[in-house]
Amino acid sequence: LLLSPLVITVAVGLVMLRFYPPLVRLGVAALLLFRGTAVAIGLRRAGRSPSAYARLMLLLVMAVSVGTFAASYGPTVGQSLDERVRYQVGVDARAVIDHPDRNTSDRALPAVRALPGVADAATAYRGSVATPNGGSVALLSIDTQRAASMLWSRDDFASQPLPQLLHELQSDLPPGAGLALPEGTTAVSVAMRGADLGRSAFVARFRDANGAFDDSLLVLPETGPNKWVTASAPLPRGLVAPILLVGFAVNDRQGVDLRHDGTLQLDRVAAITPAREVVLDDFEQSFVWSLYGAPARDDTFRAATGSDAASGGKYAEWKWSASTTPMNRVLALSDPAVPLSAIMNPVALAAFGTTDGGVALLVLNGLQVPVLVRGTATLFPTLDPTRGFVVLADDQLQSIAGTVGVPALRQPNELWLRFRDTASIADRRAALTALGASTSPLRVKPNPLIEATLLDDTNADPTLQASGSGILSVAFIAVLGLSAVGAVVTLVLSARARAVEFAVLRAVGASQPQILRGLFLEWGVVLIAGAAIGLALGRAVASLMLRFLDVTERGDR
Repeated sequence: LLLSPLVITVAVGLVMLRFYPPLVRLGVAALLLFRGTAVAIGLRRAGRSPSAYARLMLLLVMAVSVGTFAASYGPTVGQSLDERVRYQVGVDARAVIDHPDRNTSDRALPAVRALPGVADAATAYRGSVATPNGGSVALLSIDTQRAASMLWSRDDFASQPLPQLLHELQSDLPPGAGLALPEGTTAVSVAMRGADLGRSAFVARFRDANGAFDDSLLVLPETGPNKWVTASAPLPRGLVAPILLVGFAVNDRQGVDLRHDGTLQLDRVAAITPAREVVLDDFEQSFVWSLYGAPARDDTFRAATGSDAASGGKYAEWKWSASTTPMNRVLALSDPAVPLSAIMNPVALAAFGTTDGGVALLVLNGLQVPVLVRGTATLFPTLDPTRGFVVLADDQLQSIAGTVGVPALRQPNELWLRFRDTASIADRRAALTALGASTSPLRVKPNPLIEATLLDDTNADPTLQASGSGILSVAFIAVLGLSAVGAVVTLVLSARARAVEFAVLRAVGASQPQILRGLFLEWGVVLIAGAAIGLALGRAVASLMLRFLDVTERGDR
């Protein structure tokens, strides 16, 4: 820490000792044109014998440069340590939920927000997501509206402020889609023709009013070649009305042979009630379905026209290509939030092979889900930029995760808290302690991250705060003391040596004020030049030496 500034300071000092005398002589020659008595008395002396002044200036340069470096180092290190903590925690407090459950979390959040000192609370999901090439990046799903006021950020994290960046993730249309089932529905049916799908592979997927998803097996009758048959699935129990039919899922591991090229046609999706059958979609109007398939597969799902449709003149046709490994498919109603809106960093963009504004394909449960990169950030609180990360809106991820059948992504595993400004550290610890109790409405695991506590510990640790700045302060005091002693000694010796000179000046008519002004100018030039050079040197050394604060002790940015 001190060797590099020492070498730089000595180098500058040697250069200054070499060039100071000729520069002073040039300055004296220029100032004598003004014919001032003080200039003649003070600077002529400095020009004739500059070595003594140069040595004093060297001490002054060292003192000011070390002082400037010390003044920069202390606050910068303190800010760096504080910001590392803020980046690690991200919010006022962050804890891992003990038993993640979407319904429990949603019901418990109002009670958490009512805790003393708590201003707001939100849940988030932290995990990883696969890329089409088999890699993975970090995934963070957040409540974008609440997170905008909770997350700490810095201007250089992204090209736009964090609240504006998070606003890009929000959609004007609510996520989720499906065919609404009429009241009293007991089952759904769909006309099918084509491949022999077996009896245990095709399921209908439903979503209820609480956002819960459930599947029901489609019962397929024996099929003949190129014959339309009607498959039906009973409505799962426990769903809360209104209920939506989200789509159909095919499990390749349960008897469906998708290892060879094949075609399946669907028509006349209907709800069965005790009184009647209600057609939900006969594909005669606009096609509002999507296919979520496996990576590197050439599947298609689109509307087709033919006189042999089960009803009307149109139907849906799904064609798939052969694959060597079992792979699932989901035929679902088109979600208005798909492609999902995402924030990525450059590492994630490279992993997905896309750019800002482009479309990437996340792999969820072996199925590709498109996302639109709505913004990029080099850094995002709580996330490691070296690994790559994707940030999504929680409501959008919950919807698509249920559609493609990834229940784990629908369970928030973190609790974020924002405290009131008046809440003390003790109040914040008490709130997290209450949340860790067995009677807590949303129990969290031990050792939560509380920003204020970590900041207090960091600021109170002398090995972190005073290790560098303390050494530099001692060095500054030592050099300043040496400079003061050197200045006093130089002034005393100079005054004694120039006693005859002062007497002659008085004899030829110079007054005491004129002699004092000359001395002030003589030493003022030394002080001003030394302070200016020392300040510039100190700032240069600080700019060079403080670059190590760009990374942690492990070398991470």
